[in-house]
Amino acid sequence: MKQQTNPLESLVQSVNALGIGLFGKLNASQDEPESSSLRNRMISPASIGFALSMLREGALDETAVEMDGVLGSVLDENASLGSLQQNLRERLSSADPSVQLEIANALWSQVGHPVSETYQEALRVHYGAESREINFREPAAADIINRWVSDSTHGKIDQLVDGGTLSGLSSYLANAVYFKGMWSEPFNPSQTTDRPFFSSESEGGKSVDVPTMKQSGRYAYLDAEGFRAVRLPYGEARAFDMLLALPDSGRTLQDFHAEQLPRWTEWNERFASARGTVELPKFKLETSLRLNEALMGLGIQKAFDPLEFDFGGMGQGNGQPIGAIAHKTFIEVDEEGTEAAAVTGIARAGAAFPPEEPFELKLNRPFFFAITDRTTGLIVFMGEVGNPLEF
Repeated sequence: MKQQTNPLESLVQSVNALGIGLFGKLNASQDEPESSSLRNRMISPASIGFALSMLREGALDETAVEMDGVLGSVLDENASLGSLQQNLRERLSSADPSVQLEIANALWSQVGHPVSETYQEALRVHYGAESREINFREPAAADIINRWVSDSTHGKIDQLVDGGTLSGLSSYLANAVYFKGMWSEPFNPSQTTDRPFFSSESEGGKSVDVPTMKQSGRYAYLDAEGFRAVRLPYGEARAFDMLLALPDSGRTLQDFHAEQLPRWTEWNERFASARGTVELPKFKLETSLRLNEALMGLGIQKAFDPLEFDFGGMGQGNGQPIGAIAHKTFIEVDEEGTEAAAVTGIARAGAAFPPEEPFELKLNRPFFFAITDRTTGLIVFMGEVGNPLEF
């Protein structure tokens, strides 16, 4: 009999589903439908989940109900959202001492209009969030927030807001996630050579030569209907890994998004140890997104509505609706490992028999990737590479 899912597992599943849903909405809303599956892009479900959870701490009535519908119905007397996120944050930060994973949270409020002490205390205790008052009308406000962003991401993301973004705000919430992990088995730089990458998703189409790493060994591998995938672990404890998924020839990333991402939990349990060779292009990418429309499409609507929102839990009467949710990400992958960062800002407004033949997975066409925490199953980052040379 399958054991009942505990509250932390439910929260992780909800955050993963949120990330997968957002990723699908962002793909579906691109202005260039013919090339949308070929673009480089990335999000951090973990960062978005932490930021929305902090916002949920101040939501009441129907606004809270809508947000719970997206974050998951995991709240009860013994497991508040804040305590679960505190548990998750602590587990992520301590999963592997050899991997650097830092999570930072902050709240800024307009001078003279502080949020309630109860709300500040909830953010401090459960999210480790620092709180301070600033004057959003002054240019220095943007500098203060951007300096926090840069410090929290080790300079990988140096700007989240500008003076125009902050003008007229009552508060600003932010989460930052920074990851730096060395491969458990680093790639040998001498094996890195220029190899063709077929950006048209067909090995017979247009290609560009990109520096591509190569490695052979034993990996967690999956040969599924419509795609193949491999996990490359980080660190000594191998608590984190990068999942790399390549659609089969004749299938696209859009097919993968529509057919496979919704079944993430199901096929993630089917990886088995196998001997093989992996070819992975070196890549670096940045993404800057506005999440309002995608989140509204997933069911969070009243929080953006100036007539129906209710963030009275923050104090200041009924508070203010969400003005914008900005999300920025960065990742760089090379022979040694991976460095990645994300910032979300809310303006308020088991072993198995290996195959008989070794596999060979050449990630030489547009592919999907995700950095996951194996101890909880959380998707920390997820994205796709359409052209490794674009940055």
